[in-house]
Amino acid sequence: MDILFATWFMFLIMIKEIESLKSLVIKVPEYVKVNDSVTLACEYDLEDVALYTIKWYWNGIEFYRFVPKESPPSKAFTIANFNVDLAESGANEVTLRQVQKDLSGLFKCEVSADAPLFHTELKGAVMNVIDVPSGAPQMEVNAKRIEIGKKITASCSVDNTKPMTNITWQINSELMDSSEPYVRIRPTRLVGNMIESRIELVALKPYFTAGPMVLRCDATLFNIWSSFTESYIHEEVAFLGPVLLSTSSQTHEQDTFDFFGSNSTLRRNPTYFVYVMTIICCLSYIFIR
Repeated sequence: MDILFATWFMFLIMIKEIESLKSLVIKVPEYVKVNDSVTLACEYDLEDVALYTIKWYWNGIEFYRFVPKESPPSKAFTIANFNVDLAESGANEVTLRQVQKDLSGLFKCEVSADAPLFHTELKGAVMNVIDVPSGAPQMEVNAKRIEIGKKITASCSVDNTKPMTNITWQINSELMDSSEPYVRIRPTRLVGNMIESRIELVALKPYFTAGPMVLRCDATLFNIWSSFTESYIHEEVAFLGPVLLSTSSQTHEQDTFDFFGSNSTLRRNPTYFVYVMTIICCLSYIFIR
């Protein structure tokens, strides 16, 4: 009877221990920037069982350990390019300072419950340490002023990265793609140590209704870096050609009015010249509108 009771008691303990470690979740950012600090988290539920140890691994190599029964409880192992901030690390988190590209890899968190069964769970996630572009994207546009119906071409380039930076285009805050009428976006290509995107479009009147057209290039690298460059393009207004004046007494060779001849009214009276040019400009604006 005693043996049966002891067996049953141990069975209950085993069930309790097996269920004691639940909901193990590891939180490792997928992408981080070179030289940034990063905090890795390991969340778990031990219920009423005490924690025995937390161990962190990078590509199978242990770099941090937390043992509540030891003093001090936190310990960092010497590994090249690893800079563990012990002051910011504990039972649930470990903080790494100034991470380098060599630290890209598989990070694992191992949680062990205390005696008697030392139930252990292990989960991992990949972290990539990447370089980001050193500055804002650079834009080149074929014209700062353009007539309606003419073609606009522009290029946007940014430092080459691995993985490659994403480049998108906006016109007056509206995202553009090649499905838009009169818009064509060329595939991104590598030019030297830069990646480049090109856009070709027709200058349409609606682009200028609120003033100059704003052409914007956005460069993004996942959720860790973004930058943009804008260019303002103005509508070019075509002016009327030379004004021809004639009288019935003039010959065919004299049909063109001598604006600046030595005997012209405009030469002798500058105020009259300003007056005439003002009228011409006003008429030109009315006809164009």
